[in-house]
Amino acid sequence: TAFKEGHDEDENCILSNHCAIPMSLAKYFRLKEGVESLHYALNFELYTHFTSPIRRYPDLMVHRQLAACIGEGPALTIEEVEYDVVTDECNESKTNAKKASTQCNQLFLAYFIQKSGEPLEESGRVMKVLDSSFDVMLTRIGIEVRVYCEQLVIKGVAEKFEFNKAVYPQSITITWKIGEDKTYVEDLKMFTAVKVSVTCSSKDFKLESICVAPNVP
Repeated sequence: TAFKEGHDEDENCILSNHCAIPMSLAKYFRLKEGVESLHYALNFELYTHFTSPIRRYPDLMVHRQLAACIGEGPALTIEEVEYDVVTDECNESKTNAKKASTQCNQLFLAYFIQKSGEPLEESGRVMKVLDSSFDVMLTRIGIEVRVYCEQLVIKGVAEKFEFNKAVYPQSITITWKIGEDKTYVEDLKMFTAVKVSVTCSSKDFKLESICVAPNVP
């Protein structure tokens, strides 16, 4: 809660996302010598599933072991090494499901944009700055997109850009084109508010994101 003080809702969303990045992906495994059992997010030394066994096979495995231990189920005949095979398969399935979910979200967004026949313009906040691009969280719809600065120049939205590596937090200085003979210089860094226009390729449903030049007097 402490880090949320002094930040608005959009900034808190980005901070929460950044805090989750260092966390290792949760994995199922058999507890054995030499394997660290600490649960990072909950800070528990020992942790296992004990939820309704209707969603995940690892839950069923835990229930069966506990039932056998208290004499409420048949004795288990599975070998220890077989648990390793099963947990590896569960981990792979979980990873694939997460990837599929992310790709489905992007696909449905692309389909929506294509069916609407016009670009989707959304407000967002800069999440991360790279040397020639930056990531933006479209906070209303919860989608993260990448904006390539070279495309801003090619599309005529910006005149030039410069990556500021020596400063912290890192930023990119964009010289926006405002009208025919006017420019506007802006430093983009984490939390900077931007407006993004997202289009979709009619061939492969790939999304392309371009920043809209700020509305300045």
